[in-house]
Amino acid sequence: MSLGSSVFDQAFSDAITTAQSADVVLVVSAGNGEANNDNVTTPTYPCNFPQPNLLCVAALDQNDQLAGFSNYGSTSVDVGAPGTNILSAWQERKV
Repeated sequence: MSLGSSVFDQAFSDAITTAQSADVVLVVSAGNGEANNDNVTTPTYPCNFPQPNLLCVAALDQNDQLAGFSNYGSTSVDVGAPGTNILSAWQERKV
């Protein structure tokens, strides 16, 4: 999921818990605010929800370094994945 908010949403948290009950893992974005998600005064949800079925992903550049826009966090972010200069399979058709 590539979405985020700094506001805790109980319904969203409950949905994640329901998914956990069904053995569903949710892959979520760390966020795009250049922020430390470990700083609990400015959390980024869903990455900062506490459920163990969340896999929080930071964006990496083509050199496997944290992308300049990506959020990060040594305890809240689980993994990094390519997030810049991604070639798409979608091609615009010119008519």
